[in-house]
Amino acid sequence: MSGILNPKNLLFYLSLFTVVLTPDVGLAFKLGLGIWMISVVFLWDLTIIFLLSTPKVRTQFTKSAYYIDKVTGAILGLIGLAIVKSALTKQ
Repeated sequence: MSGILNPKNLLFYLSLFTVVLTPDVGLAFKLGLGIWMISVVFLWDLTIIFLLSTPKVRTQFTKSAYYIDKVTGAILGLIGLAIVKSALTKQ
């Protein structure tokens, strides 16, 4: 349910669908794509929940979470800077 209410998910799927889905695409493909995407996300969420419910994995994750957050933040910051640089150099 939280995925449906997350505006980032809405923007991601909207941008993905505008690229993949053209007027030529049939209803069966659209339904198949929707079912496939829901299934993959659901299985991913189940896997993460299962892994984080095991004490050994949860303990290791808790120890590493601070560093994971910092590295991920730095990577996303670099991606953001690259996007801004790209947008500024095209003008």
